Amino acid sequence: MLVFVLIVLAIFMVASTLYQIKYFQKYLNKYDKLQLLPNYSFFAPKPYANDFRLVYKIEEDPNSNWEELDMYKEFALKRIFWNPFKYYNKGMIDICQQLLEEQHIIQNKEQLKSSTNHINIILSIYRFLKQRNIKASALKFAIVTSEGVKNLKIKSVVFDSNLQII
Repeated sequence: MLVFVLIVLAIFMVASTLYQIKYFQKYLNKYDKLQLLPNYSFFAPKPYANDFRLVYKIEEDPNSNWEELDMYKEFALKRIFWNPFKYYNKGMIDICQQLLEEQHIIQNKEQLKSSTNHINIILSIYRFLKQRNIKASALKFAIVTSEGVKNLKIKSVVFDSNLQII
């Protein structure tokens, strides 16, 4: 019985390792009906890629600069053991993804303003501004994709909101 368990674990370990390579994923998916094989993305082509960043602009001044909402913290060794900020970060990324999904589904784009995800982003930016004692009566935000951590490179704008009175 012990030999059987060791053989099954060895097969699972080899299959899990091979599953990390995209070439083998399509073949292994045929046999992995229960989707037990994990995908860790060890061999990611672009490590340190951040999905989204939130930028905002206060008022409708075309000359004002876009400011970034603080969604990512600098890496510190203590984050391995204590990182309460990760839940906020994960939540913001999920909200951005869900808003983008809604954008593709909803025909009337004006209805996005009443979306809970849109409202959550507005409230997050409002709280961010309030913590820094910045007064704003209206703002607009955008979701951009970026690459890199230290040398940040903006790749594209994936969502751009209208001016929102707060």
